[in-house]
Amino acid sequence: MTTICNRWTARAAITAAAVLGLLSSTLAEPHAQKGSGIDARSHDLNLPRWGPYSNAYLGVSHIPDLASGMRFDITLFAGPHTTSTPDVPNASLNTGFVAWEAAPDLSYHSYRQKLEGQQVYAEIAFAALDPASDARLIRVDLVNGGTRAKTMTLNLLASMQRPNRAPGSVLTPRRILRASVPAGGTWVSGVHYRAHRRARPTPSEWLVYDGWLRGEVREDGLVDGRALRMAAGDTATYAVPAGTEVAVLRYRAKTQVALADAGGVSLPSAPDGGTWTMPLAVGTRALTLRPAGAVDLEGIAFVPASSASAVSFPPEDADTRPEMAKGPAEQSLLLKYRQADAWYGLRWFRPGVRIREFRNGTLDFFFARRSHSKTLTVAQGDGRGHYANLLFGGTPVAAGGRETIWALVSTGSREAVERTLDGHPDTAALERAWARGKARAAIADPLPAGRRFMLARQLIGANLLMNIVYPVYTQDQYIRHFTPGKWWDSLYTWDSGFIGIGMADVAPRLSADVLRAYTTPPRAQSAFIHHGTPLPVQHHQYLELWNRTQDRRMLADNYPRLRHYYDFLLGRVEGSTIAALPSGLLKSWDYFYNSGGWDDLPPQVRVHAAKLQARAAPMVTTAHAIRAAKTLRMAALELGRTRDFAQYDADIARLTRAVQANAWDPATGYFGYVLHDAAGRPEGLLRTPDGENWNRTLDGVQPLIAGITTPEQTRAILANLRDPAKLLTPVGLTAVDRSASYYRPDGYWNGTVWFPHQWFVWKALLDQGEGGFAWQIARTALDAYQTEADASWSSAEHFEVATGQGTGWHQFSGLSSPIANWFQAYFVPGRLSTGYDIWVRSQTTRPDKRGITADLAIHSARNDGFISVLATLAPGERYRATWNNRSIEAIAIHDGAYELRIPLSGSRKGRLDISASNVRPTVQE
Repeated sequence: MTTICNRWTARAAITAAAVLGLLSSTLAEPHAQKGSGIDARSHDLNLPRWGPYSNAYLGVSHIPDLASGMRFDITLFAGPHTTSTPDVPNASLNTGFVAWEAAPDLSYHSYRQKLEGQQVYAEIAFAALDPASDARLIRVDLVNGGTRAKTMTLNLLASMQRPNRAPGSVLTPRRILRASVPAGGTWVSGVHYRAHRRARPTPSEWLVYDGWLRGEVREDGLVDGRALRMAAGDTATYAVPAGTEVAVLRYRAKTQVALADAGGVSLPSAPDGGTWTMPLAVGTRALTLRPAGAVDLEGIAFVPASSASAVSFPPEDADTRPEMAKGPAEQSLLLKYRQADAWYGLRWFRPGVRIREFRNGTLDFFFARRSHSKTLTVAQGDGRGHYANLLFGGTPVAAGGRETIWALVSTGSREAVERTLDGHPDTAALERAWARGKARAAIADPLPAGRRFMLARQLIGANLLMNIVYPVYTQDQYIRHFTPGKWWDSLYTWDSGFIGIGMADVAPRLSADVLRAYTTPPRAQSAFIHHGTPLPVQHHQYLELWNRTQDRRMLADNYPRLRHYYDFLLGRVEGSTIAALPSGLLKSWDYFYNSGGWDDLPPQVRVHAAKLQARAAPMVTTAHAIRAAKTLRMAALELGRTRDFAQYDADIARLTRAVQANAWDPATGYFGYVLHDAAGRPEGLLRTPDGENWNRTLDGVQPLIAGITTPEQTRAILANLRDPAKLLTPVGLTAVDRSASYYRPDGYWNGTVWFPHQWFVWKALLDQGEGGFAWQIARTALDAYQTEADASWSSAEHFEVATGQGTGWHQFSGLSSPIANWFQAYFVPGRLSTGYDIWVRSQTTRPDKRGITADLAIHSARNDGFISVLATLAPGERYRATWNNRSIEAIAIHDGAYELRIPLSGSRKGRLDISASNVRPTVQE
C-alpha cells in the first residue's frame, strides 16, 4: 500500500509534533480551546467552521479541514435584470459591497451591496440555521428606495478554493507536489528538523518573518510547497524512525552539492527537483546534513531499502470540479468535491432558478462576458476553477419596496445534508432563524449622545469581525486570521495589536485569541509573530484586556509570552539587534523599514534615503519598550512575580536616561531622531540641511506615551498637540507638524489623519489628567468616521486633512479600530476607562448601570495634580464619586459620561466609587 503523504497524515503529524517540541517552537501551555478542534499549539481563532473567510469573493465560507487550507465558498450578488452584468464581489476591489453587521461569534454576518447609491441595494445575510445542522441560512433582501419599480436578478456561486501560491496572490492556487511513501515508511518535511544552525546567522534567526520555521521557503513545485533553504555550512539534524534502512532525500539544487560528514556523498544538480538515496547504518537514530553549497531540502522519506524505488512525488490534485447531483427536494443541489470528505448541499425556495457552471479560475471578467446568455448551462474557460451557479431570474421590486429571497447551504455526510435540505420548507421557520442571528449582532443602546455614532460603531464592529481570512500560514499551520482588510491576506503585527484592542470592546474572547496568535512561548524559534512594523502593540492590548476583564488566566498565560517578546526588544534574545547601540536607544531597522507604522514619515524616509539605519534611533521604539516594561511590571505585581521587578526597573531607568540625555529639542518642543557615530556614541539630532529637527512629528511626542517627560517637556508637547497650526486639525491629529518645512498635504501619513497614534496620545492624556483634551480627540475622530460612514457606508483607513474625506481601503478595520474603543469609553453605560498608569484590580457595575465600584492601583511617576478616569453610567441621574471614601471631582462630559479626577498626592491604591446621588456608595472594607 502506498500513501500520498502530507504533514497531516498520522505519522508525519506525530513526527512534526515531536520535532517541534524539541525546538520549543510551539505552545507548551495547556490552553486548548473547547468545541472548536483547536489544540494548545494552535494560532487559530476559536470560531465556527462557517464564516466570512474568503479573500477571493465576499460571502460565506466553510472550512472542511483546518489543516488542509481548502475552503468552500458561497458568494452572492444582485444586479439589474438587463444585459449588463453586475460586478462580482471581488474582495480585493471596491465593487459596492460593504460589511454591514456581524455577531461576535460570527453566527451571523451580512453585507450590503450598493446598486444605485444608497437608495437601491441588496442586503445579503448569513445565519446559523439551528444547533442540529451544520448549515447556514441565506437571506437576500432586494431593496428599492427609488421612485421607479426595478427588476433585479441574483446570482449564487459555490466553489472549492485551494490555498494561494503566496500572500497577495489571490485566486492563484499553489502548484505543489505530494510525497507518495510506501507502507512502513515515513515522510519528514525538510523544515521538521530536530536541530538547525546557519553557518552565517542573520538578525531574523530568532524572529522569522511571518512566523515561518527557520530556513523555510514556500514556493510552487516543492513537496508540500515548502523546503528548508540551506547555504554552505548550514546544518540540519533529523530524527530517524526505528528500523529505517535508507533515507530518500528530495531536494532542489542548481549545481552539484557535496554533503560534509557523509562519506563523500554529493547531490547531483537538480534545479527542478531530484532525489538521492542514502543507506543508513543499523540503529541510526539521527541524520545530520551539512551541504557544501546551496540546496533546498524538501524532505526525507525514511523507508526500508526494498521500498526506496517506490517513493514518488506526484502533483497535488488541482481539479476542483465537483460531482453535482440532484438533491432530495425539487429545488436543491448536492456537491461533492474530491478535496473534502464532506458533501455540500444547496436549497432554494422559489421556482425558475437556473443551474449553470463557470469553469474558470477567476470570475470577474469571465463572468461578465459569459453570464448574460439566456441559454448558457456551461461556460468553459481555462478550467483552473469551477463555480456552480444558481441564477435567480428577474424579481420585480416596487418603488419603495423590498423582496426577500431565501436559500440554505449545508455540509456533512450525504445523509445529513439531505435531511437538512429536505427539512426546512417553512418560511416562518427561516424568518425565526434569521431573527435569532440578527439579534446576536445587535448593539446595545448607547447613552443619548452616542446615538449619532451608532452607524460608526456598527460598521467598525462589522469590519473588525468580517475582515478575516483563511487560510493564512504561520507556525507550521493554516489559521483563520483577522486582517486590516481583505486586501491583505497576511499577518500584520502592529495592525493586529489594534485589531485586538478593538476586539476587547467588540468581542473580548476573540481579542484574547488574537493576542495569543501573535505571541510565542519562551525559547521559541520566533520571539513573536512578526510581519511589518515590530511595535509592541500587543502589550497595550494585554493591559486593555486585563482592565476590561480581570481575567487571571489570560494574565498568567500570556505573561511569559509577552515577556519573551519584550526581551527580544531589549536585545536579550539571541540574535536580536534592536539594542545594538551603546547609547541604550533602540532601533528596529534590521527587521523592517517602518518604525511606527507611518510609512512616509519624513525622518524615517530620510534615514533610509541617506542609509542611516545603523546610526539613527527613532523615539517610538524606545518609548514603547518603556511602556511595555511598565505594563509587564504591573502584571508581575498582580501575579506575585516580584523577582522580575529589578529587571523592569533597571530597563525603565536606563532607557529613560538614554532618551532624556540625547533626544530632547527644546527649540521645537519635540524629541528627535538621535544620530550616532561609528562607535555608537550619540552625536546629535537628525536635522534637515537648514538645521530643522526632522522629527516634528508624532514620533517626537512618543516619550509622553512612555510617561517619562518632565513637566516642561509635557507642557511643550501638549502645546504642539493643541496647536491648529501644527498637529491639531479639524479631523484629528496629523502625523506631521503642518508648520514643518517637510509637511505635505498629499502624503500617505504625511498630510493625513490616522487613528492609532491618536489612541496612544488619548491614553497618555488621561494619565496627565487632560480629560477634556482626550474627549476632544475622541469626539473629533468619531465625527470624522461617522461623517464618512453616513456618506458612503465605508470604514475608512485614514482621512484627508483638507476635506475630511475618508480614504484608503474602504472596508478597513486594523488601525481604525480605536473607533470601537472610543464609542465604548464615552457612550456605553457600565464602562470604566483609564490611561496606561492605572491597574484595575477589580470592578463591579450595578445591574442598572447606576454605579461602578473599582479597586485601582495607580502607577504614575507624577506626584502632583491628578489622573483621569472615565466612567459611563445610566443617563438621567446626578452622580457623585469618591476615592477611598473621600469625594473627588466628577466632571460631566455629557449625560451619563464623567471624567473622574483622582489626586496623585494621596494613596496610590484604593477604591473608586461612583454612584447616583440617591444610591448609597459602597463602603471600603
